[in-house]
Amino acid sequence: GSAYENALSSFFGRVNYNFDEKYLLEFNIRRDGSSRMPEENRYGIFPSFSAGWILSNESFLSSSKSLSFLKLRGSWGQLGNQEIGEYAYSQSFNTGHNYVIDGSLVGGIAISELANPNITWEKTTITDIGLDMNLFDDKITVVADWFDKTSSPIGSFYGLVADGYLAESDFDIEGNLNDGIATQYGDLKPGDIKYRDISGPDGEPDGVISEDYDREIVGNPFPDFTYGFTIGAGYKGFDLSMFFQGANGVDRWQWYNNEADGNYTEAILDYWTPTNTAAAYPSLGNSDNNSKWSSFWIEDASYLRLKNLEIGYTLPKTISERVKISRARIYFTGYNLLTFTKMPDYDPERRADDVRAGSYAQTKVFSFGLNLTF
Repeated sequence: GSAYENALSSFFGRVNYNFDEKYLLEFNIRRDGSSRMPEENRYGIFPSFSAGWILSNESFLSSSKSLSFLKLRGSWGQLGNQEIGEYAYSQSFNTGHNYVIDGSLVGGIAISELANPNITWEKTTITDIGLDMNLFDDKITVVADWFDKTSSPIGSFYGLVADGYLAESDFDIEGNLNDGIATQYGDLKPGDIKYRDISGPDGEPDGVISEDYDREIVGNPFPDFTYGFTIGAGYKGFDLSMFFQGANGVDRWQWYNNEADGNYTEAILDYWTPTNTAAAYPSLGNSDNNSKWSSFWIEDASYLRLKNLEIGYTLPKTISERVKISRARIYFTGYNLLTFTKMPDYDPERRADDVRAGSYAQTKVFSFGLNLTF
């Protein structure tokens, strides 16, 4: 078994200011110290502030018959993230290793994890500008926001750059790679992934694919932007509400499909053969070359999803009051009903550090209900 301890020390302060229910200000600051950080980076300071202006309380708008409420607001702030595991800034050792010393087998220890003294707080900076507006005695409500969320430092997909498949013409009659084709991993065959020779020890391509010189950042695990919108309508007792949510410019890595074991979907049948050279997947086989982290296994995980749908019908009072019910409404609610994405078979909505397999998909939920008011 194993055990560990960690500690978090935090201080927090807030100042609010409200002048005449028109001008609103707020300032927050917190100082956090985490035992997961090295001593020189242990504490982080994270400020935030916001401001609001309620225009509907100004004299030049107070007499408006159509405008019930109007507020402009803006905020800026930082948050800290310490979720990096325990003791990463110190070197770790494991027992259970044996060594031969003077001809005898001796038990000992070995380094299991190198120290990283540069570990520090991950900071997320959020900027938000918004508008709240109610019209016609609050019958219509409008909420609009623009925000920017940036985290640093953040991880990235780091791997080889795929350059199509190795063709039969890339091999000589004895099965060796022809001149001009970079040496790759393991025993190669036609249909294996071809990698781009980016660099070498001298900064120039050297004809050898190496994880030391030929890897670069591939893909983007964080969306360029996320968005959502709501559509609502009502007519003669019927009501409809739909909430859509999506993300754009985000990639996921197909861990599931680059390993040659377990069960697969029918999509894997589109593999490389001499008669199917434009296949979605490389030739079948237990190839160390094809299982490398590379851009080949990166997929566009942008999506638009119908997160919530509710359809209801409220019975006319002339009917409900006959059975001494002041209001009766029946409804259907569904969650995660539709998803539009280029990534087949798998759920594109998952946390950034997850890969294509390793977590359950969002559950579809169907429910029916009845609301009665007596």
